[in-house]
Amino acid sequence: MDLKTCYQILEIQQTASLSEIKQAYRDMIGIWHPDRYAQNQRLHEKATEKLKELNVAYNELITGLTSGTVKGDAEPKTSGSEAHLIIVTCPGCQKKNRIKAGFVTRHPRCGSCKMLLFQNKQARQTAGETDKETDGRSHGTASANQTSGKKPFSEQASFQGTPAFHKSFFKKKRRFLNKWTILLSIVFMGMLITKGDDIHYKLNQGLKQISDGRYTRYFKDPSLAPLPPKKIMATKSDKILNIQKALKKFGYDTDPLDGIWGERTLAAVQQFRRYYFLEFGVDDISEITRALQRQRDIITLHPDWPHIAKDKRFKLWIEQQTLSSPKICRELLASGKTHQVGSLIDWYKFDRVQPKPVLLPRNGTLKKNYHKALAPLTITTRNDGRHYYLKLLNASNGSETLTAFMKSGSTLAEHVPIGKYELKYAVGKVWYGTRWLFGPETVFKKMDRVFEFKIQNNEIAGYRLELFLQVTSHADTRKDYAFDF
Repeated sequence: MDLKTCYQILEIQQTASLSEIKQAYRDMIGIWHPDRYAQNQRLHEKATEKLKELNVAYNELITGLTSGTVKGDAEPKTSGSEAHLIIVTCPGCQKKNRIKAGFVTRHPRCGSCKMLLFQNKQARQTAGETDKETDGRSHGTASANQTSGKKPFSEQASFQGTPAFHKSFFKKKRRFLNKWTILLSIVFMGMLITKGDDIHYKLNQGLKQISDGRYTRYFKDPSLAPLPPKKIMATKSDKILNIQKALKKFGYDTDPLDGIWGERTLAAVQQFRRYYFLEFGVDDISEITRALQRQRDIITLHPDWPHIAKDKRFKLWIEQQTLSSPKICRELLASGKTHQVGSLIDWYKFDRVQPKPVLLPRNGTLKKNYHKALAPLTITTRNDGRHYYLKLLNASNGSETLTAFMKSGSTLAEHVPIGKYELKYAVGKVWYGTRWLFGPETVFKKMDRVFEFKIQNNEIAGYRLELFLQVTSHADTRKDYAFDF
């Protein structure tokens, strides 16, 4: 099958490129594939014959193009590499050189004597031409240029102004720089090897200056900066030894346990302070001792507190706190108060566990810490669906005198001892027990005044109160007592 017929079968022009032939073949296959006509036997046979013709035509074209056959079979076959080569005779040694046509403007040299092949003349040759034809054609080109009024090659612009010259120049420059880079790297490595002891000494001196506190201003938190030499205790101390033992129980490495305030002990104290959100001076032995004791008390309430403190979810929960403000939570952790931090951990566990509501406790007094009572106390609540959990505290020492639960719309009538008292209460609708009260929706309140029960004019003075939530423009006071209830 000739190439012209192949082009007609694929329905493309004879000037089509290789990519256009492949695309046309794919399009025709999509049209004449036999599977499209599986339901029609006649069309299926016709598509099969057409597919065979397409395959034969495509193979003929691909084979002819890849082997160098020119479209139309009008010109002889030449390889792609030979079509871009020219043969030039060296003017010095008279040896023939085969070079690419693109290198004519790049100062090609002879492979034997390294002489420039083109000197003050422009030579353009095609593949297959002999030396005589090259000389005659070059002279003809020169005469034609002179008769046409063009300047000869020697009078035209030099090679230094051509893009090819710049490309070659910068390529040589990069090679030169690469050689120097490798040489300098070898010299630098030699200096490191020969002067390794000196460099190691200077590095140790720099680290020593940092440990001496010379660069304290570069630390974000000055209290975390290394202590100056006068702060580091060189003598043994039982208090420091106790601190080292306590830090070791918390999981910090302070070895050896020698009772000396060294760099490792200082690093352990800094980590302890950072992990547990504390704020104290790292050089105050008494403050460190109190902080360790408070954290041990918190661990007694919540044994998993060390794992919670290092958990990123706990830090994120503090920053997104809605029961109280994040500022109050951070201040509470920094103070290290045992019961308040324990209450904070309880609320965190509530969000993690999501416990189910429980039944409401019995209405009335739940707990009394006294035997004799004289002064009457009456408290009523409105029937608005909210329940109240009350605590009556001794104003002098803060101890709990009375604890009660009041359902919505109920009344509490009790007698209390003579004295001064404060009243705190939590309000909500869904009860989760005395640990979590009414859950995240709990509203904490504290009466501003102090109630004084006394005997006056042979009469016992008491109080009658009515509790209800009132919507005001003031800030929600539950943020102030959420962890101190």
